[in-house]
Amino acid sequence: MKVSAARIRRARSEDAKAVRLLVRRAYAKWIPVLGREPLPMKADYDRAIREHAIDLLCADGQVAALIETILAPDHLFIENIAVAPECQGQGLGRRLLIHAEQQARKAGRTEVRLLTSAAFEANIRLYQLVGFHIDRTEPFMGGATVYMSKTLATDLAIRPADVADLPAMTRIVADAYGDYTDRIGKPPGPMLDDYPSHVRHHTAWVVESDGAVSGLIVLLPAEDHLLLDNIAVDPARQGRGVGRALMGFAEREAVRRGYTELRLYTHEKMTENLAMYPALGWRETGRGEQAGYQRVFFAKRV
Repeated sequence: MKVSAARIRRARSEDAKAVRLLVRRAYAKWIPVLGREPLPMKADYDRAIREHAIDLLCADGQVAALIETILAPDHLFIENIAVAPECQGQGLGRRLLIHAEQQARKAGRTEVRLLTSAAFEANIRLYQLVGFHIDRTEPFMGGATVYMSKTLATDLAIRPADVADLPAMTRIVADAYGDYTDRIGKPPGPMLDDYPSHVRHHTAWVVESDGAVSGLIVLLPAEDHLLLDNIAVDPARQGRGVGRALMGFAEREAVRRGYTELRLYTHEKMTENLAMYPALGWRETGRGEQAGYQRVFFAKRV
């Protein structure tokens, strides 16, 4: 099932049956891995709906995914996240993780926590890609539970780029892409881009943290999509949520402008990106030469 348009709403008591069915379907694949039913398959969802926050991502009248959270005094805890098998691979899990972060911020929390089985290696990789880190691992029922957390950036502000930002933008792009020159055999495209033109045409934004520009993004409008032409983060600020903030901004900006699709490209030798983008909900749409570079093209529904 391809999800083209979806909305998130809070679960009500009458949703308990649908929640239970979705969770059982989503977690059934892990039974052979664990040798037992995962704990979310055994939960009392009538009670969970009353005591926790369960938010449903609905499309075409059906529940495609859900996230269950518990607000603690100093953090937001993700109790459960589940995506219907036929809807997996479309970035719905990541969308719900972003939703959880938004809920945490609204409640004044600066940390999100979760736990998962050490056997769920794909889930652990996804959580790490979106900024969670492993705090500890503990034995549990013949296996191991992995405890993870993510500190939310609270000092980031995204605004349109200004002429005064050009020196910082040029430096950040050089620092972020310079190491790829030897791998590609020439400077990557972003190092040759015309940033004064982007500033004049209002197609570039910068993110500030601690009073300094720490990243930038270039978005180019097309007839049927918004192109994420470039994203760069100051290496000194990597790992602090700057890139995720910029990606989230691109998605919100696409929706604000009425687009339903974001697109981007990367060089085929930037293998880190080739692994990262699919994990963040992007799908590869093609490969080929463009502007003298061998590129891989991706798209994402928003």
